[in-house]
Amino acid sequence: MSQRPDWSRPPLRPAPVPRESDAPVRVLIVDDSTFMRHVITRELTADQRIAVVGAARNGIEAIAMARELQPDVITLDIEMPQLDGLGALPRILEACQARVIMLSSNEGIGRANTVRALELGAVDFILKPAGSISPNLGSIREMLLRAVHNAASARVRRTPAAPTALVAPRKMLSSGGRMPARRLVIIGSSTGGPQALTAVIPHLPADLDAGVVVVQHMPPGFTTSLAARLDDLSAVPVREAAAGDTVMTGEVLIAPGDHHLCFIAEGGALKIKLDQGPRVHGVRPAVDVTLASAAEVAEGRVACVILTGMGRDGTAGAAAIHAAGGWVLAQNEATCVIYGMPRCVIEAGLATEVVPLDDMAGRIVAYLNGAARKRVS
Repeated sequence: MSQRPDWSRPPLRPAPVPRESDAPVRVLIVDDSTFMRHVITRELTADQRIAVVGAARNGIEAIAMARELQPDVITLDIEMPQLDGLGALPRILEACQARVIMLSSNEGIGRANTVRALELGAVDFILKPAGSISPNLGSIREMLLRAVHNAASARVRRTPAAPTALVAPRKMLSSGGRMPARRLVIIGSSTGGPQALTAVIPHLPADLDAGVVVVQHMPPGFTTSLAARLDDLSAVPVREAAAGDTVMTGEVLIAPGDHHLCFIAEGGALKIKLDQGPRVHGVRPAVDVTLASAAEVAEGRVACVILTGMGRDGTAGAAAIHAAGGWVLAQNEATCVIYGMPRCVIEAGLATEVVPLDDMAGRIVAYLNGAARKRVS
C-alpha cells in the first residue's frame, strides 16, 4: 500500500446530523429486487427502533437518496444493474455518513467483492438467503436486526479508493527459505477488522522476524478471500491456515472461518491445529481460544494485537498472554469502527500499549526489534 489512510484529514462529505439516542435508526435499503426490498423492509420495520426511510433499485438511485435522506444505515446489495454495490459504495460514503452493511452471496466472486467492500469502508455484511428468490428472510432476521443496530453505533472511516501494495520487495523468501518462527504475533479483530487489517498487514516488512496469525470473525470461504486480498497488498505472504501448517517466520496465516485455531509444539516448531469445538462468545474462530493456546505453548514469545470489534473476545486470551510475559497492543478508540474488543482489554488493565491504527504495524515491528518492552499503566 503506497499510502496509508489519513484519519486526520476531514471527510469529504456532510457532517453527520446528531441522532437522539432514543430516536429510531433511519435505514435506506438498496436492492434491485422488488421482492427483496419488500421483505427487508418488513423485517426491519417490525422493530420499532428502526425506521426505513427509503428504498433504491440500483447504485445510481442509492447515491442520490443517500445524499438527500442522510440515513444512519444503508443495506447495500452487491449485484445490481447500472451501478453495482461495489461501484456505488465509495460515492455513497462521500455523500453521507451512513454506515453501510453489504448484502452478499456466499460464492467466490461474492465473497471477494464483500471483502473489497469491507476494505473500502462498509462496516459489516450479511449473507443473503440461498437461491434467487426466498419466501422470507426469517432465517437471518436476528442477524439483520443485530447488524443494523451495531452499525448505527459504528464509526465510518475514510480509506483510499484503490489501495495498492507497498513499494517494497514482495515475497522475496521462498517457503523453503523461511524458518520456523521463534516468535509469534496474534492479531484478533471482528467488525471493521478487514479494513483495519489492510492498514496493518501490508505495512509489515518482508523480513519480519516472527510468524503472524490473524483471527478475524468471518464465515467459511470469506477468510480465504480475505487472505488472498491481503496477500495481493502485502510484502509478507498471506494465506489461510490449514491443519498441520508450521508457523513460519515472515508469513501471515488467517484462521479459517468456522474453525478454532490452536497451536501444538512439535520439534521446536509451532504447528496449527484446527477444530470445530463449541463457539466461544458466539463465534468460531474465537480470538480467546487462539491466544490461550499460544500462551500455553509459546513460552512468552507472543505479542497479541486486539483490533476493532464488537464484544469482548480477546480479553481472556490477552490476560493469558499478559500473565505469560507477552506483550498486548490494543487499538485506540478514535480509530476503531467498533470500540468493543479493545476497550475490554484496556479496561481490564491488560494493554501494554494503546495504539492508533495507522501506527500499529510500526509498533509491532518495534516490539520485535526490542525497542518497545516497557508496560504502560
